[in-house]
Amino acid sequence: MCIVKEIEYFDVLDENGNKTGKIKTKEQIIRDKNFYRIVNLWIINPKTKDILIQKRSSNKDSNPNKWDLTAGGHVDAGETSLDAIIRETKEELGIDISHDNIIKAFEVKYDKEKRNFVDIYLLEKEVDIKEIILQTSEVSDIRYFSLNKLIDAHNSKNSNFVNHSFFPDLIKYIKKFTTFKR
Repeated sequence: MCIVKEIEYFDVLDENGNKTGKIKTKEQIIRDKNFYRIVNLWIINPKTKDILIQKRSSNKDSNPNKWDLTAGGHVDAGETSLDAIIRETKEELGIDISHDNIIKAFEVKYDKEKRNFVDIYLLEKEVDIKEIILQTSEVSDIRYFSLNKLIDAHNSKNSNFVNHSFFPDLIKYIKKFTTFKR
């Protein structure tokens, strides 16, 4: 059986995160060490303040079988980062979200091995886990974690979780701009 993988095209960005007008495949961007954009979404339950986290599929190239963000991925050529996170959330989890209540928390620039910009989004939304439809090629599980559990996992460098360098900033933002109470 032959599996055909769809070719992904991304906008090439300059060192400030602006589109250059050039479009390349994912492979070309990585080979040429160009900048490109990624999006992350963290959904917070407005009642419990727990955060919905996905476990990455075992067949993922990076961080397989680790607990990570709610949803995320690459921004396709011609797409805005907000449209990308809406698309990725629908693809990975079957959750419909809209532009209305999503907050862009901040942007992270990586310019060493990875050369990308990551737009970090937050959304307060009550999501019933039983209604989630996992894209099993991307996600193997989903569950809510308390903020304290995620902080402990990050601080102890728990190998079951992706350890994002921006996590301390994310926590500050969650505490400051949501109705989170410890």
